[in-house]
Parts: sequence; structure tokens; C-alpha cells
Amino acid sequence: MWIVAGCQAPPTQPTSAPPAPVPNPPPATQAGAPRTAEQIADTRADSAAKLAAAHAKTIEGLMATKTAPPNGVTPVDPSVTPTPPPSPAMSAPPGTTPLKSAGDDVFKPVPPPPSGGAAAIGAAVGFAPPQEASAPNGVVMAQPSQPPAPIPAAAGDPPRAQGGANDPLDVQLQKAAKDAPSDLAPQLDAQLYKFVKGDTVPTAEALAGLNAEDRDVLTAVMDSLSNFRTSIRRDNNMLIARKIRPLTDMGDRLRSQSDLTINNPAVCRSIRGWGNYEPITPLRLPAGLDNWPGLYYEVENFSSSLDVNNMWKTNMRQDVAVYDERGALVWQWPNEPVTDICRNRRHDFYFARKVKTPIHLPAGPYILKITLTDQGAGRVAETSVPLTMTPPPAVQAPPQGPPLR
Repeated sequence: MWIVAGCQAPPTQPTSAPPAPVPNPPPATQAGAPRTAEQIADTRADSAAKLAAAHAKTIEGLMATKTAPPNGVTPVDPSVTPTPPPSPAMSAPPGTTPLKSAGDDVFKPVPPPPSGGAAAIGAAVGFAPPQEASAPNGVVMAQPSQPPAPIPAAAGDPPRAQGGANDPLDVQLQKAAKDAPSDLAPQLDAQLYKFVKGDTVPTAEALAGLNAEDRDVLTAVMDSLSNFRTSIRRDNNMLIARKIRPLTDMGDRLRSQSDLTINNPAVCRSIRGWGNYEPITPLRLPAGLDNWPGLYYEVENFSSSLDVNNMWKTNMRQDVAVYDERGALVWQWPNEPVTDICRNRRHDFYFARKVKTPIHLPAGPYILKITLTDQGAGRVAETSVPLTMTPPPAVQAPPQGPPLR
């Protein structure tokens, strides 16, 4: 009986069996003749077998040189799979049913490698080596190489927007714009994405469902952005005033689309210019006298247009009226058309006029109402100023001289 310790195999008795026959070497191929796929696979299998045999001899030599540790303890080699305990089926007495343990399914004998070269070995382990295409007459042809992977964009390159029907963001934005053709927000999102891709904006289908005001706003925004990008691409070293001119023009166009507004109305003692005036506070004027105060107010969101002489022209009409505390019209200044012509587009506008109050107004509270009409855009703005007429000062009698004698 042999006692096995560690992984060393027991010695075997010498036998006198006849030596195994030496296989005949394969016929040599002629120099330069092409090899078949079967010959290539056999060559690879032989090389793998030689490497495995050399590795096994090296391991056996290393294990033979190891010295046993003290106290007869045999070290365990972590690279070697431990032998499982004997199954109950192996030691069951005769005439009894052997029991099956869980280790019987885990520790199973490894079948020998199939014959047939490298292709059969790869199929046994679930891996198929690359097949080499062979042309007629036994000529081996190499497989075409895979196309190279696309080169990723550099860190400094600007992002490139995807286009076409395969772009999920474009599809989402276009769907939202079609679902709400009269809503300005989805139309703006879709046009901005087209602007990023370099398309012409705004498009006719985006403007078709919008009302007139939203159409003008979207057109002003997209035109200004396109002009701004074109100018900085042409010359990025221009002065900041010229660089942002398309954006300031957009502000002027949008202001012209807003509601006409009258700001800072006041009755003044003196008016020297825009924003430079001296108001009468509190606004009290003596009744029954000729009063010539100055009327001042500022105008925002007015419209201007170029005339035939390439000058910016603004057309307005001013109406001034006085109402009593019951709302009855007691006095009205005649309508006055106002026309302003300027070589550059005007950004501020103000009125400064002398106004004569009627003498016949009795003392009491009144409302001074101002109505301004922008004839170019057809919009109207109104504002009012509280006015109080005070009693005229008492007329003092001239001093009397001494009585006549």
C-alpha cells in the first residue's frame, strides 16, 4: 500500500512493455508551397503540447527540490486544486445503496482534450479561433482588417451638433414645436437649435402659427443673433461698440414692439433738456391769471422708420385736456402733431411745451390728462397729473393821501 503526501506521485514498478512505436514524420512540404488550414492547426496544436510538457517538467523539478518542514507537516501548494474527500459511493459496503454527496457534482474528471488540432481544442472550451479564408487551390488568404475607430474630438474643439432624423434632441424639439404652433416658447427652442447647427433662421413654418407680435419678436431675436455671429466671425478684434451693435439693434426693435409708455409727467417752472427740469411741487396755480408753465414728459417704446433720405423719422400726436373733479371736460389744448427727424436712431424722446391755463377756471381740484399717439405703430399712451387751482391773491387798495381842503 502506498501513502500519498502532498502532490508527489507514487513510484511505479518498472515494466517490460515494448516501446511505443514512433510515428512517421509528416512528409516535408516543398519550400514556398502554401500550407492548408489543417496543417496550420496541427502545427499550433503541436507547439501548445510541447510548451505544456516543458512547463510540467519544470514544476516537477521544483517540487522535488523542496524540503519537508519540521514536525512532518506538509505544505499546501495554492496552485494545485485539493483532492476532494472520497464519495460515500466509493466506500459503501456491498449490498447497500451508495449515497450521493454535493462534491460528486463539483469534482468531476476532466475529459481528455479532443483530437483534431487547435480548432477542436477551442471548440471544447467554448472559444473558436479565427478562421482563415482559403481560396481555391489551397491558397490561404488573410481576413480583411477591421476599419479604424473614429478619432475623438480634441479638447479645444467646439461641440458639433448632430443633425438629421437620428438626432433625438432635434426630434424632440421639432415635435414640441408642431404640437404647439401658436406658442412662442417651443418655436424659440427649435429655432435656437437650428441656429446652433448653422441652419438659416427663422424658418417660415415656425412663423406661420404665431400672432403678429410674437412673429416680430422671434424674427428680431433670430436676426440679431445671426448678425452678431456673422460680425464676430468676420472680425473678432473690432471695438466693443461695433461688436454688440446687432444686440443693441435687437433691443431697439423689441422696444418698438412694446407698449407705448409716458414717464415722469410734470408741470415745471423751467425745462433745460432731457431729464433736466424743475417741477412745481405741489402743483398749485392761481386762478384767474395767465399762467404759462412748462409741460414735460418722457416717452418710451416709440417707433422710428427710415425715410427716403435714409433718416430716422418719428411721427406722434399730442392731446392735452383738463377735467374737473366730476370728470367733465373743461378745457382742451388743440391737437399738436409732432415729427422728429434724426440721422441716427433715437433712443430717448421727451416733450417740453409751454401751456397756457385758461383764465376762466375757478378755484378747485382738476386733472391734467395727456394722450400721446404713435402714428407709426398705431399705439396710444395716456397719463394724468393732479392740478389744483387756488383763489387769486387779494387785490390791495392803493394807499389814500391826506384829505383835500
